[in-house]
Amino acid sequence: MSYGKDLIPPPLSKSGVYLLQCRDCPSVYVGECRRAFRTRIEDHVHTYETRNHTKSAFARHLLQEEHTGDEEKILHFERNNTKRLVVENIEIVKHQVHHGYNVLNRTTYYDPLVKKVFRSSPHYVETEL
Repeated sequence: MSYGKDLIPPPLSKSGVYLLQCRDCPSVYVGECRRAFRTRIEDHVHTYETRNHTKSAFARHLLQEEHTGDEEKILHFERNNTKRLVVENIEIVKHQVHHGYNVLNRTTYYDPLVKKVFRSSPHYVETEL
């Protein structure tokens, strides 16, 4: 599909960092994708529908707890891989430490650069990780 000069591609066709929330508890999944958001979110849905919880920590949570997912949220558009990974890590720390969510990501990568960038935020409060 091609877009004319005045047409903007729809947000779900872009890449970046996204958030999936559980409707029944304060659990979230923060993810990043180089592919279109639509494609990656469909991966989570397919994993849930086929009950193959090894492919998605979010689907595993919903299946094990018999919970329901809420609407996805696009947090950031980012095509650059390195920037996207840094932004994903900042969002994981932000949602886990500062918003009090149970972050379902299998691993959380606490990079010193991420902590340094996050510390410069006006919302940062030193917290033991």
